[in-house]
Amino acid sequence: MRAWIDQYEAYHRTSNLDTLPNKDQQAYFLALLDSPLRARIKASLADHIPVLSVISQQDSCIAILERSFMAKHPLFARRLNFFRYTHQSSVSFAEFLLKLRAIADEAELHSLTADNLLVTKAVAACSDAELSSQSLREKHLTLARVEELAEQREVELVSISAKKSAERGMDLAKTTANTVCAKKNKQAQLNVVKMLSFGEWRATVTKQKLCIRCMKKHDHADCKHKDAVCNFCGRTGHISPACYQKQSGKGKTSQTNRNSKQGKNNASANRVEASAAAITAAACTLKAKHQPKSSSL
Repeated sequence: MRAWIDQYEAYHRTSNLDTLPNKDQQAYFLALLDSPLRARIKASLADHIPVLSVISQQDSCIAILERSFMAKHPLFARRLNFFRYTHQSSVSFAEFLLKLRAIADEAELHSLTADNLLVTKAVAACSDAELSSQSLREKHLTLARVEELAEQREVELVSISAKKSAERGMDLAKTTANTVCAKKNKQAQLNVVKMLSFGEWRATVTKQKLCIRCMKKHDHADCKHKDAVCNFCGRTGHISPACYQKQSGKGKTSQTNRNSKQGKNNASANRVEASAAAITAAACTLKAKHQPKSSSL
């Protein structure tokens, strides 16, 4: 902006525009501005206001333009832009230096104090987006104000961290409570099943529209497990998740009884086979003793 104003003032004087009526000077000046800026400047103009600053007038078009620019681009923001501006590989370094010099002129680096420099560098290097936004919203940012904002942000971050920790603790407690509740519900369901007969259990499962062969939601007549052998009770027609004996807790005793009975049957069969073998051996010995001996000539 400063460079543009210097160029316009030079052109205005060398072209003798000041010899024209003031209204014509204003019209030419406004024609050089873009539409939004022209509208803002025109709203503040009066016919008697000169384009260039003069001693007899307290205001001018150039002064109004500078105030409008300052309102939209505060000095601190322009200085921040200077410290953030970097060289891009697609731009020659000579062009970068020219642009950097123009940005430096807009930033008015000649008036920078040590505190101004420290404040600008601190905000430019800040990685906390919220703290950076708070700093930029300040009209007159000083080093003391930056330190105050930083302390407030630290307190806020501690509070946020504590709140998140408390929420995580509550979520963990809720999850634990839900797990315990689910286990109790499952045990309660098992207790209910233990009190039901097979017919009552089957009626309950059917009422819930579950398959009695696999406990899934479809008709048991169409179930692919109708010829399956249960891994728990050994019976055909269902799988272990749908086993009444497993759910009721009655299967273990029945299985033990069957195993015991099968063991007894096997032992009896073994004893019968041993007795038969002994009788056969005794008969063979007796026959051998009473057989007549052959005579030799």
